[in-house]
Amino acid sequence: MKKHEPKLFDPDDVMHNLCDNRFVRDIHVYRSVSSTNVLARRLAESGAATGTLVLAEKQTAGKGRLGRSWSSPEGVGLWFSLIVRAAELPVPVATLPLALCADVGLALREEFGLDFVVKWPNDILYKGQKVCGILCESSFAGQTVQYVVAGIGVNVNQVKSDFPEPMRDLATSLRRITGESQDRLTVLAAILAKIEQRFSDADVTARALVDWRNLCTDIGRTLRIQTGERVFAGEFVDITDTGEMLFREPDGAMHRLLSGQVTILK
Repeated sequence: MKKHEPKLFDPDDVMHNLCDNRFVRDIHVYRSVSSTNVLARRLAESGAATGTLVLAEKQTAGKGRLGRSWSSPEGVGLWFSLIVRAAELPVPVATLPLALCADVGLALREEFGLDFVVKWPNDILYKGQKVCGILCESSFAGQTVQYVVAGIGVNVNQVKSDFPEPMRDLATSLRRITGESQDRLTVLAAILAKIEQRFSDADVTARALVDWRNLCTDIGRTLRIQTGERVFAGEFVDITDTGEMLFREPDGAMHRLLSGQVTILK
């Protein structure tokens, strides 16, 4: 039996679905790219403005946090990147991943009525399985941020066999969660509407951190954190105003962590 072919993006449909979004200013749609973040960086270096959207059907070298690869098969997910110039960053650059993570989590909750949660620093989960990841990459001139490229990957219509073997019990998709195939452009529009709303919020930094905390179920829990060669075990106390994890070891020692691999300890 011939495998069902996924419906691919029509660039005109993409632009029509996003025509009312005041954040999105320019749209680039591709069948296949190495990485939307790589392409967005090239566009940014050529002067592309805040709100430039790079959307691909497929990534051949999609990137996740900590140098990991991100599975990005054709026609089943949302693989996109956004450019934000430094002058138009709505929050400090260090907290942008948390703000975007909260935006995606809230958009999915509102769209599907389900309890999606966030995992520090920038993953969205459903019942412990990853449905979305965010990777922000900043460009600097000396110590000054020039722009940020925010890559967002959402697993939309994958079935279990679409995921690489090691990820099949760790990742999920909106289709697997809901039992139904989902319209990817509807999901994209919902996420970008939430991001547009965030950029127009007068109290954006404080509200973004509140939203992130409200979506996080790990604060107060005992975690194992690996950051570089060091491994900690202790309590996830809170996040700071700059997006760091406040982490307390059993002997009372406190740490402020910028990144790491988190494991929940039962």
